[in-house]
Amino acid sequence: MKKLFFYSFLIISALSSCSKDEEPTPAPNVEGKWNLATMNTKIKAVTGDSSDDTIDYKNDNVYIDLKAGNKFSGNIVMADDAADLITLGNVYESDYEINGNTLTLKIYDNSFEEYIPVKLKVESATDTQMILKVSKTELTEVAKIYDQLEGTTMYSQMLLFITSLDATLTFTK
Repeated sequence: MKKLFFYSFLIISALSSCSKDEEPTPAPNVEGKWNLATMNTKIKAVTGDSSDDTIDYKNDNVYIDLKAGNKFSGNIVMADDAADLITLGNVYESDYEINGNTLTLKIYDNSFEEYIPVKLKVESATDTQMILKVSKTELTEVAKIYDQLEGTTMYSQMLLFITSLDATLTFTK
């Protein structure tokens, strides 16, 4: 009887320890040439001010071409203007990493001539459309890198005035 109880307990424990939350999220298939169509930014400031802007990139030919082996080519660069975040630049080669639903692109910055790692959440990826999101959290990581490059805390201090930031980048094939 003790053996039956022990094996029953062992089986119940094993079954209850397996949950859907523990299963790793499969990485979305993001390979291919993606053209930036739009970027929508929603920003709220400590002053209570807010903005909701959409920038149309459809005619700007800004793209990333995510290839096998975690390499990409593209002409998407960090913008000098904080309102744009990204802009059209010269074509370059770089690296990317996909971990679960997080895509990290090493985006070239013309001003510093550096590759800046930018984390983006893959909201969705189909055969024809990919939606990436950036929040204040990811932008704070980028600001810290710029602070190191400048030798100041200027970029991080600017973010103190923003209570929330959500940017949605829509790419199409």
